[in-house]
Amino acid sequence: MRTLQIAALGALIKATVDIPGMSDDDETEIIQSAVEKIVADVESFMPRAYWERIVTSKAVPDAQRELLQSRLFVYYGDKLPYLPYLSEVDERLILHATIAILTDAMGNTKLDDILSQETTSLSLIAIYIREAMGIDDVEILRRKVADMINLPIPMPQPVVNWLIEKGVAALLSVLSRAVDVSLLECFGKDATHHVKTIGEFQAVLRGNVTRLLHNKMSVVLLPAFVERFVISSVIDTYFELYVTNERINTA
Repeated sequence: MRTLQIAALGALIKATVDIPGMSDDDETEIIQSAVEKIVADVESFMPRAYWERIVTSKAVPDAQRELLQSRLFVYYGDKLPYLPYLSEVDERLILHATIAILTDAMGNTKLDDILSQETTSLSLIAIYIREAMGIDDVEILRRKVADMINLPIPMPQPVVNWLIEKGVAALLSVLSRAVDVSLLECFGKDATHHVKTIGEFQAVLRGNVTRLLHNKMSVVLLPAFVERFVISSVIDTYFELYVTNERINTA
């Protein structure tokens, strides 16, 4: 990859990273150095046939590209830390953003178009949205759900605690998928929702979280209305804590 492309890639990612105590020029140097190391590692790791899809007009089918992206996230997540001059949050963000752009460039939208910002990388937006609306502390979410939940029928507290744990675990398992689906529905080339406000995007995201959570969570012998109540409590608490206008604006 050319030096100018590395610089453009670093500049695109830099907008979301803030390194305390560093000037703008210092931040640029640090982030570009990190991006350069990641790109070199990915290039050496990846078969040449795949790497050529990034720098030429050849394309990888969407489903195969998405699978590759998710596996690269897992693979490089296990390799961290190897950028010790960054915080864990910034390290993960830069790593995921770099991989997202590289794998997006394997499709029909090529790297130079993404770097010139003429075409938006949905994968990159998804990274920022997930970071902005991720669950910072699972235990806080559990406690908040426990504080607000008032089941419609009496149940032993250990059962209530177990239901809350199951509901929160189910939410964690579907959240990333819900964000991806919502972004495609709102901003993809075949968008089905034409959102103009933060509130409209929140409504789409809530709908997808609710649908996926209902599909994921199933408790044998639990009355359906109680299950719906638990799911509703978990979703309401998550949106109250994490899906705020400030967080979406930041993303």
